[in-house]
Amino acid sequence: MKKSIFALAIVFFLSFAGIGFAQNAGWIGTSWINIGSVIPASPLKSNLDWLQENKVHKPQDCITPGDRLVWKDADWGCENAPEPPEKVYRDCSFNGSTVLHGQSTVAFERESEPFGDRCNSEVRTCNDGTLSGSFPFGSCSVDGAASCTFTPTNGSQVVVQHGESVAAYQAGSVAYGSTCQSQARTCNNGTLSGSYQFSSCTVGGAASCTFDGNEIAHGGTVTAYETASVEEPDSCTSEVRTCNNGALSGTYVEPSCTVNPCTDCGRDPIRAGCYIDTQAWDVPSVGACFEDGGCTITDAISWSVGDFQRQTTHGLGDYEFRDPGLYTIQWTGACTGTGHSCTVYDMRNTVASPHTATVTVRDRSTGQVVFTDTVEARKRVRQCDDNTQEQ
Repeated sequence: MKKSIFALAIVFFLSFAGIGFAQNAGWIGTSWINIGSVIPASPLKSNLDWLQENKVHKPQDCITPGDRLVWKDADWGCENAPEPPEKVYRDCSFNGSTVLHGQSTVAFERESEPFGDRCNSEVRTCNDGTLSGSFPFGSCSVDGAASCTFTPTNGSQVVVQHGESVAAYQAGSVAYGSTCQSQARTCNNGTLSGSYQFSSCTVGGAASCTFDGNEIAHGGTVTAYETASVEEPDSCTSEVRTCNNGALSGTYVEPSCTVNPCTDCGRDPIRAGCYIDTQAWDVPSVGACFEDGGCTITDAISWSVGDFQRQTTHGLGDYEFRDPGLYTIQWTGACTGTGHSCTVYDMRNTVASPHTATVTVRDRSTGQVVFTDTVEARKRVRQCDDNTQEQ
């Protein structure tokens, strides 16, 4: 295949040079060769044989140093002639550096780009002193991101680096029970997101309350009454008022309440009295009792308190309460006890007189005193026939 191509090249070259070979039977010319078509083997061989027979010079026939195959005097021959000088290509210069002919360098459109952009580049190639492209810079850098400055209303200035955040608040303080509103402000290349301007926020303390001139701390309570006093048989109505950040729950305004006894409440008034037992049925005397009898034996002195007198087979007896569960009773002095009656026995050898006992009655539900009195028992002391003294 290589031999055929070489022969074809010679045929074309010779035809182009205008060689006028004799048109004998061996040489059949080149008109049978069509560009782009398959070369027939028979005419190609005929021409190659002719060339071989006539010993047409080929470049390899010139074996003397310096000889070259040349066309001269209508024939090819070997002749000593210098080689034509090689073409010298010029180099290029770029940013103070040399770019050799045929070599390339990377160039940039700008020397620096802002943060977030990228450097735009191109490859510039040197061709005989001419550098392709137009970008003028040999290097390019991307600027770093800018930091931010946060200057709060209630604090010191803070530098926030790109990509970092700082906590900011809508207000420097809020009332008790409220919540501080915050936001994260993030720095993006010199721009700080958000709008809050405070570096810290505090929640105010709860306010105290005032009741009857006294301070009630937040969360504290006080007992208040609807009215300052009521009459029996009514009782005081109360409520617990709680302080919540300066606001006192409830509506009652009285700090205390007294239950006052009454005389027109559907029952008799409370009374206290006493009698001296001389082995006879005596009726208690209100407020005091006195005995001026004969020389009789005194077994006891009895005091009683209540809102009615018990009826007995012998007549009226001790004072008692119709509803004893409403009250608490306390006797002191000559007689001590907690019942509606209080008795001291075996008085026959007692000569001191008078004998006084004090009774205090309280409302069981409120503890308020509803009645108190001191009752005196007195007996005359005289000599009896049996030489005993009677008080």
